[in-house]
Amino acid sequence: MKNGQQVAVKVQYPGVAKSIDSDLNNLASLLLFSNILAPGLFLDKTIAVAKKELSMETDYENEATNQIKYRELLKLGNRN
Repeated sequence: MKNGQQVAVKVQYPGVAKSIDSDLNNLASLLLFSNILAPGLFLDKTIAVAKKELSMETDYENEATNQIKYRELLKLGNRN
């Protein structure tokens, strides 16, 4: 708690944001070379979405903004 206010802390190791693209590219290569993909799976699109979503997880300013919006929406929902 800080000044009586509850806070949440999310710890990020240095360089995690930069490693996301590399890790997902390696995963894509492994999946392609192992030939275990289901027919019709669009790996390039799947990897692109994963990169975007994981990248957003490392943008803490955006995450804080979204948490504030979520809190406000919860307050609106509890007015009944």
